[in-house]
Amino acid sequence: MIHLLSALGQFGVLVGVTNVIFKYIEINISNQFEPSKVKAFFEELKTQEEKHVELHKLSTRVWQLSMQAPSAELPREYAAKLIKANNVNSTDIDFHEVDFITKKLKGELNTWLDNWRYNKNDIKVCLLFARLIKSSSKELLTENNFKMSLSDSDVERLHLDHMEPSSVPEHNKGSYFDSEDRQVTVNGIGNMFPLPGNLNISKSNKPLIEVFDYLDKSGLGSHWLVSETKVLFENHSYNNIPKNDFFLKRKAFLKDKFYQAIVYGFTVR
Repeated sequence: MIHLLSALGQFGVLVGVTNVIFKYIEINISNQFEPSKVKAFFEELKTQEEKHVELHKLSTRVWQLSMQAPSAELPREYAAKLIKANNVNSTDIDFHEVDFITKKLKGELNTWLDNWRYNKNDIKVCLLFARLIKSSSKELLTENNFKMSLSDSDVERLHLDHMEPSSVPEHNKGSYFDSEDRQVTVNGIGNMFPLPGNLNISKSNKPLIEVFDYLDKSGLGSHWLVSETKVLFENHSYNNIPKNDFFLKRKAFLKDKFYQAIVYGFTVR
């Protein structure tokens, strides 16, 4: 959560969470903020999810809200309530429990993903893809041994890339997807996949069908996200060229899995 809020520049939201933590320390740990006790508390908070459960739940709520909200407005409003309720004069902790898994927020997330266009530095999309890649099953988003299939340096260098390239070589246009809205389609979420930097460079502008070879080389060839993408490609392609339905179906699939990652796949980091 801290990394997410920092990356999004939502430092005011972070202040709201911090106010609750300080009030929690004052009431439950040490009202004099004794350094040794406070240090031990933060170590527990970082490493033991079964302790200080209400703080972990708060982190989950803030993470879920920030991931779904189309702007910083709603997270800031929530943070303002936390700050107001947990100030220097308050005598109790107010965790301000609100359920942010709502149809309204889900609808806003879907609209945002429908309109999303390629931005390799988009922290939310990168994080959502990372959640999927680090999960062992499309049905149960539990963490797998993803790092065992890639080197640590490759994991750190993962970034978004087009499966079907945004530009095509003049001499081989017949091997690529073509439509009047090509740039909108290939820069949408349905055409994205995170690749290690070295494979991203070597893949260059190859046709989509060749991407699967590069994913095999990356150690992701047997991952469920790749397998499902292969099935979609086989069902919605002609002469090894993706049809428009491939991108639409994959976008719908990713939206569903991204939402599952937000609802069920959160782990405090």
